[in-house]
Amino acid sequence: MTIRFITVGLFTFAAAYSLAVFFVIVLKLTLPSSDAASSQSLAETFEDPFVRLVAFSVASIAASFVFPVALFCLRDTDWFSQGLITTCIVAVFIAAMTPFAPAIAAFGSPVVAILSLVAIRLWFSSS
Repeated sequence: MTIRFITVGLFTFAAAYSLAVFFVIVLKLTLPSSDAASSQSLAETFEDPFVRLVAFSVASIAASFVFPVALFCLRDTDWFSQGLITTCIVAVFIAAMTPFAPAIAAFGSPVVAILSLVAIRLWFSSS
């Protein structure tokens, strides 16, 4: 159980940080040309300490909420592939929502992750 706790925890936080980077990339690429930040390169965007602070703080908080659910839903299963499925679902949500509602994409992602973990748990427990 201890190894599962550590591996699912590391995966959850790594996925959250990766999805935070993905969110910033999608947000940067979908900025309107009238926005002052649209003239920056992607590297300049990530060099901004405010961007890094906010993105990784929100990702840390989101991972802290998702981790207990992930630990429960991924027990006694192939946690890696089911975790990848969840990460892909959240990435699709971010890509679809960010151009239209960035706040919903940022703060709705943990909800989507939790719902997909529960759905995957129910799907694989019934088969």
